[in-house]
Amino acid sequence: MNYTEIPSSKLTVSPFNIRHLTKFQLDTQLEEIKNSIKSNGIIQPLIVRKIKNKYEIATGQIRFVAGKKILKKFPCIVKNLSNQEVIEYSLIENLQRKDIDPLDVAKGLKQLKGMLTGLTFEQIAKKIGMTREMVWRYLSLLGLVPEVQKMVSENKISAKLGSKISTIEEKKQKEVAELLSKTPTDNESEEFIRKVKKEPEKSPKELLNEIVPSQLRITFLAGDEKESVNLPMSYWNLITGLARFKKTTISDIFKTALNNYAKEIGYENSKG
Repeated sequence: MNYTEIPSSKLTVSPFNIRHLTKFQLDTQLEEIKNSIKSNGIIQPLIVRKIKNKYEIATGQIRFVAGKKILKKFPCIVKNLSNQEVIEYSLIENLQRKDIDPLDVAKGLKQLKGMLTGLTFEQIAKKIGMTREMVWRYLSLLGLVPEVQKMVSENKISAKLGSKISTIEEKKQKEVAELLSKTPTDNESEEFIRKVKKEPEKSPKELLNEIVPSQLRITFLAGDEKESVNLPMSYWNLITGLARFKKTTISDIFKTALNNYAKEIGYENSKG
């Protein structure tokens, strides 16, 4: 592979790179990359384009940030790239990374779509190795209110879930996202979102409780009398988790958990 050694002082981050420096400078991976550079140097050259007397980085931005205080020169492949091509290179490179912020991808796709007027989602997707559904999913994140976008960026909810929340009216998005960040399954999340859109007169919390009750009503024996209590769902989640872990029945785990709960509320002689 032919490449050119370019001084780090002549390299600069491209404004068209979809990944923002402020978002990954504090990333713990930077330290790992620095250690790798100290041991092995730069294995994969940066792709750059010349802009006046500088070289703008299209791919390899993280390698540059991690190594610019270590190396005086970087191996680079110089290409004659348009702004559109820089975005395409950046998208292709960063989509392979697990820690990429979905909002960065969404903003990059929006910028690219603005440059490629007349092209369909499917045509844009083919150019960067994505499916039409993936392009739509990322772009839909831009329809979220800022608080929910932040939750997606911080991985409190998935991009897939965020795209579904974007179909809900804005005034309910934050509450729905906060509730869904604690919801156990995808099926329950999808059912909840359908109900929020179908029954706008009810509050999101009320609708979620119809799907995932916060408590279970349990009746058990306390001496010779029957007693009913509300068992928190956290106990039920613990029961099912322990049953899987111990490879035993939910019934056996439930009896133990119920007796412990009975003791907690003062019924030490109760039977499960």
